[in-house]
Amino acid sequence: MIPGVQKCGTSSLFAWMVQHPEVHGSIPKEVHYFDGGRTLARDDWPLGEPWYRAHFPTRARVGGGIAIEATPRYMLHPAAPERIASALPDVRLIVLLRDPVERAISHYFHEKKRGREPLGLLEALDAETERIGLRDDGSYPIDREEWIHASYVLRGMYADQVERLFASIDPERILILESDHMFAEPGRTLRTVFEFSGVRPDLIPSDLSPRMVGRRSDVDPEARAYLERVFQEPNRRLYELIGEDYGW
Repeated sequence: MIPGVQKCGTSSLFAWMVQHPEVHGSIPKEVHYFDGGRTLARDDWPLGEPWYRAHFPTRARVGGGIAIEATPRYMLHPAAPERIASALPDVRLIVLLRDPVERAISHYFHEKKRGREPLGLLEALDAETERIGLRDDGSYPIDREEWIHASYVLRGMYADQVERLFASIDPERILILESDHMFAEPGRTLRTVFEFSGVRPDLIPSDLSPRMVGRRSDVDPEARAYLERVFQEPNRRLYELIGEDYGW
């Protein structure tokens, strides 16, 4: 499972992995079973495991290998790690992390392109806490669209999200990758991913072109400086947690 993070390369990694003959992807790529459902109108979790497993090919059809899905919102949803652990005790997770400053900017332009963001970048960052209803204890309501679409800073608080994963799932079954490194060396990264996943690591796909990579306009230097300040301490916490410094 690729549980996130959004705008960190999850679409590319999924597209690369399913080219492997032993890797079988879900339909669609994002199932949204563990995160409250594709829309807030209905939480799909009560539909149960048969509903979830119906999104994957049967063993009778594919003969073996592994199944994979990629739903980037799983990292953000506070209940997702416990749900994943209870339903799939043997699951392996691949987590993609990107410089949170660049991720937030990419997320903003993603929402702008789709007509969901009326504010300028700095205005949107300044309004985020109020829009998503962030509480003093760091929690947030999940019954409003803003926590999905306007969570530019929140989604970059990787240490909080990784801590939730580690609390429910054995860290030995979680592979954390830095997305810039993945795009710089996709073949090498995939060998690591396939070995971790338990499939032949020498079968590297031929099509390693990036997927869902958007273009953006010039970024307000003040907004970038704001994001760099905001993420300085959370990045330090992340490096301590995972034992690796990405230099963000």
